[in-house]
Amino acid sequence: MPVPMNSSAVGRSTGQQPKLHPRARTPLSSVEPPSTITLKEVLELPVLRRAQVEVLYGHEQLDHNVRWVHVAESPRAGKLLRGHELLLTTGLGLGEDDTEIRMNIDQFARAEAAGLLVELGTHWKQLPPAVQKECERHRLPLIVTHRELRFVSVTEEVHTRILNEQFAQTAAMRDISESFWSLMFNGAPTEQLVIHASRLLGCPVVLEDLAHRVIYYSEGHELPSELLADWEKKSRLWSLENRHQGLIAEPIRVYDPTDPTITWILLIFKLREATGADCISAALLKIQHMDLIFCAMQLWP
Repeated sequence: MPVPMNSSAVGRSTGQQPKLHPRARTPLSSVEPPSTITLKEVLELPVLRRAQVEVLYGHEQLDHNVRWVHVAESPRAGKLLRGHELLLTTGLGLGEDDTEIRMNIDQFARAEAAGLLVELGTHWKQLPPAVQKECERHRLPLIVTHRELRFVSVTEEVHTRILNEQFAQTAAMRDISESFWSLMFNGAPTEQLVIHASRLLGCPVVLEDLAHRVIYYSEGHELPSELLADWEKKSRLWSLENRHQGLIAEPIRVYDPTDPTITWILLIFKLREATGADCISAALLKIQHMDLIFCAMQLWP
């Protein structure tokens, strides 16, 4: 149940200025691409299992997301990437000498490719040592297959899944946006929007003003005295560390300075402007499926 509250009356001040957790100020958009299919899930596809896939380097990075799959059989492949692609090659596009191999893998790494998958047997019978050496130097996951791999089957399966997820996200965005538009159109009070956001996220939501005072909160199963303890101090610290963010910002992951195991997501926007519902909806959709604990919103007049 959301309750109007002045944060100065909540909790007991410790008199100590909380310190910022070193992992704070992380914009969500810089953490992972929109796709939710991981490199590990791609490698578990039947078409890859049949090709006897083997991870030579990067086992600890298999949980990274793959945004797209790209066939890299041209020397220009590295210049065409946008980031988080899984690259498929027989080795034809990597070059014939170590210098060309180093140059191309360097381009892949600079473009933040998700990984490099080499089919052995067609162009290279054995993987040139320079390939693994450069992948390890750039921390680029390296995978090989020991049987012929149908590249078109891999791209078709992965892209179909990614596109289906994007369609589902679009539908979810529409549903969330329509629900907020309906509330706003019917003159729903601010506290009702806070409740709605909390229900969608499944976590407590705090709404504050520009002075970092709590206006409303929906605490879920949390005790208000714990949820809002030293709120103004923490909020001012987050604001100071994120002052570079614009008015309508990407969701930002920060950590509670009094307990680094607690994750907060900050949203900053104008609640009643013409695009308010769409901005809220887009932000909530981005963080709806994250493993977060709390969400804080800042209300601009």
